[in-house]
Amino acid sequence: LAVSQDGVPLVLHLPNAIHARGKKSLFQSLSQFGKNVTLKRGQGADSKKRDKEDSYKVVSGQLAGNIKLVSTWHGVGHTHEPPVISGDVIKSGKQFSLATQLVSDLELLNTRLNALLQYLDPAQFLAMERFAEALRQKFPHIKAWSAIDGLLWEGRSLQFNRQTPLHPDSTDPPNCWVALVALGEFTKGQLFIPRLNLRLWYEPGTIILLRGHILPHEVEEFFGGQRVSIAHFTHESLWKALGLNLP
Repeated sequence: LAVSQDGVPLVLHLPNAIHARGKKSLFQSLSQFGKNVTLKRGQGADSKKRDKEDSYKVVSGQLAGNIKLVSTWHGVGHTHEPPVISGDVIKSGKQFSLATQLVSDLELLNTRLNALLQYLDPAQFLAMERFAEALRQKFPHIKAWSAIDGLLWEGRSLQFNRQTPLHPDSTDPPNCWVALVALGEFTKGQLFIPRLNLRLWYEPGTIILLRGHILPHEVEEFFGGQRVSIAHFTHESLWKALGLNLP
């Protein structure tokens, strides 16, 4: 656990947090999903930032690209409009079925991440619970989605073979925790946080929670086989739309 000079938690690092059988099962589920959907590289609002096309390691026989499974969010520049489920979830009937199966496979991971947040930051955990309930009450599609997805963060970015460049999570609330998970068959690829001059072991099975809005971070070069990471996030625009604050 890394803390500020006045004792405020900033980073929680848990190498080997997922045991061997769990790592294998999650990696298989993510790989199967990635093989059956269209992954994107260098597209969308992040195409010149964290999701630049050259941030992906394209290797024969491996997946490279990203896809976002988000229960609800605002389109870029459309925060005045009602939020919607991400297009990557509902692109087609087949893709919706694949996405719901994957989310179901992630259930134990979701439970662990929620529990880690409760341990690390009880006040933020309670705020996230209130936020999730407010979303369910206001938007029927989230109420339906929550029947299979108990994750408190509304967003997941699945990244296949991406060496994410230095960036802050600028669309998240300032104090928010982002939860990062690494899986696969690669080695190296540490997570570097320049503001803290901190390098973290970030090989398969690692879970990291950090305040990504105020701590820009990047993934360093990795080697070997397939790499998959999941970034779990919440967007500040939704909190503002509901009139809620994240402590």
